[in-house]
Amino acid sequence: MHVPANTHPLLALSPPGPAEDVTLRPIRAADLAALRSFVQGLSRETAYLRLLSGRTPTEEELRGWTAIDTAREGAIVAVTPHGGADRIVGVARYVRESPSDADFAIVIADAWQHRGLGKALLSRLVEAARKHGVRRLTGLTLPSNAAMLSLARSLGFRTMRQPGATTFLSLDLRADASFATTPSLHEH
Repeated sequence: MHVPANTHPLLALSPPGPAEDVTLRPIRAADLAALRSFVQGLSRETAYLRLLSGRTPTEEELRGWTAIDTAREGAIVAVTPHGGADRIVGVARYVRESPSDADFAIVIADAWQHRGLGKALLSRLVEAARKHGVRRLTGLTLPSNAAMLSLARSLGFRTMRQPGATTFLSLDLRADASFATTPSLHEH
């Protein structure tokens, strides 16, 4: 399989579901239509857990999420081939809140959850953030989002319940900080 620069193909995803080629790569402005389809295909529950509300992202937000300012943000998409184009099945992103800290978010298509893709995608985002000088990644999730809490903890994130209805996630990215990687996924 041909692999364009800055991409990372993955072949062995955990069951359930058929084995499919998945490529991790930086998001591009040209991904707008694929991102729109991805967001529209999320279940209400998955969309709520990602956005912490029942709202639907606006077209302006979707454009901003694809045409990113790489000096202050990064985004990695997981794509599969579909009808001659890339179909997005997961997105992880960070946005700098200060020169050293960035907020992160991740969402995986419902059919791709619990297959190892979230760990691969978030691991790749951590690597990209570290490479671009981010020293700490932080995020919020709902205490009921057990999958996100488990994923975050498996990669070394600290979790702290906030007053109200959220849990704060934090990962130190300094070179001396430990970070759990994903050796179970095979790259070509």
